Order: sequence, then C-alpha cells, then structure tokens
Amino acid sequence: MPPSRSDPAKRTWGGTTLDERRTVRRATFIAAALELIGEHGSSAVTVRSLCRRTGLTDRYFYESFDSREELLRALYRQTAEEAHTRMAEAVAATEPDNPEEFARAALETFVQLVVDDPRKGRLLTVEPLADSAYGDVAMETASAFSKLLSSRLPRAGSGTRRAVAVIALTGSLAALLSSWLQGNLTITRDELVNQATEFVVQTFQTAALNAEPEPARKRRAPSSPER
Repeated sequence: MPPSRSDPAKRTWGGTTLDERRTVRRATFIAAALELIGEHGSSAVTVRSLCRRTGLTDRYFYESFDSREELLRALYRQTAEEAHTRMAEAVAATEPDNPEEFARAALETFVQLVVDDPRKGRLLTVEPLADSAYGDVAMETASAFSKLLSSRLPRAGSGTRRAVAVIALTGSLAALLSSWLQGNLTITRDELVNQATEFVVQTFQTAALNAEPEPARKRRAPSSPER
C-alpha cells in the first residue's frame, strides 16, 4: 500500500524518504562536530562552522538539534556508548577472579580506540573539562564505566567503601588517560597500559583487604518439641 498523502515524512524523493534524509543530515552534523573537535576542540563547534563544514543550512541543523549543546551531548553519548560496548565485550572473555586480566583487557581496548581515533579520546577525556556545554552528560555516562569496574570489585563489606573505591578509580584513570593524550605524560602506549593495569590491580587488592566480612548470622536455638 503506498504511503498516505497526509504523511509527508514517508513520501519518497530521489529514492529516499524525508525521515531517511533527516537521519542522514543528523549523522552528517555529528560527524562534522567530531572533526572540528579533533582539529580545534569543542570551542570550534558552532552552528555556523557546522553548516560551513557540511554544506547544509542552519535550517537543517535546527531540524535535528535545539542547540550546539544538544549536539555535543549527543555526540558524547554516542562515543561513550561505543567505548563502553567495546570494553564490555573485551572483559566478558576474562577470568572472573583475575583482576589483572580484566584491567588489561579493558584498558587495552580503550587505548586502542583512542589511538585509532584520537578525536574520540579528546572528546571523552579532555573536552568535558574545558567546555560546560556537555553539562552532566559526562557524569551520567561515567556511571556506566564505574559499573563495569565495580563488577569485579570484592563483593563483601561496606557498599560505601565500594562506591568510594570505584569513583576514585574511575576518576584517576580518566585523569591518567587525559594527561597521556594531551602529551603531558611522556610514556609509551605499552607503559601506559602496564602502569594503569598495575594501579587497578592494587586498588582491587586494597578493596579486598579492607572489605568487612558480612556479619555471621546467629544460629537459632532449636525449638522445644510441643507436648
């Protein structure tokens, strides 16, 4: 059955529907934003620069996004989800009781991502600290990485201690990777992964040592038989 005339989004023009063309234009703006961030940082991402880079008008920009801030947040979420998916797949194949294998798999996967595409590394670790446009999106997505790390921390003991350990570990790794990507930490890629892996393992070991055993359950006295 042909699409209804009252539904212009489903009509085809040049072999594509309006919805399909909108999807392509949205993806084009996001790709252009990543290019600009890689070249000059988030400050270079404006509606004007995006339209100039894509050859599209601002009418099409506002068709997809309410503001540059919304675009930057969408780009950040998309990139963070890609990194998280890759890391989760990598650590899924590691031994449950081997924190070194787990940490190395996660870190090597992330480092590979940012080496293959430094723009994504800059976006994930540097730009949220330099541009308030990202709002709380970095904190929101960081919780997913924190859950990935906490999945291998010792289960026993205080939930508060576990939360503190995970937050401290996530923040420290982000700062380490950011420093390396900006050239402030002049070590090789292998040295970075080795040092970061050792740090994660030490954190896990400390968490295990400080874990408080769960309180023993009191044994119930046997009930006296009924007479």
